[in-house]
Amino acid sequence: MADESLVILTPGPEDFVLAREYPERFDAGLRAGDALHLAIASNNKAQKRYSRDRALLKSAGKVNLAVQFLALV
Repeated sequence: MADESLVILTPGPEDFVLAREYPERFDAGLRAGDALHLAIASNNKAQKRYSRDRALLKSAGKVNLAVQFLALV
């Protein structure tokens, strides 16, 4: 099942440009690596974004990006 649902994306120049814009909102506290992950997902029209990283979840909301907590069953 993972092979069918997993997509590996290589960041392109547009991802780095978008990622650079996110941390400019210092109040968001978004880390550089997290900003790049969110930019890649946004630029590739990800339908949903999930994370177990609570800092990323909090920061993403402050820059108006929807990320859902990934609960492990």
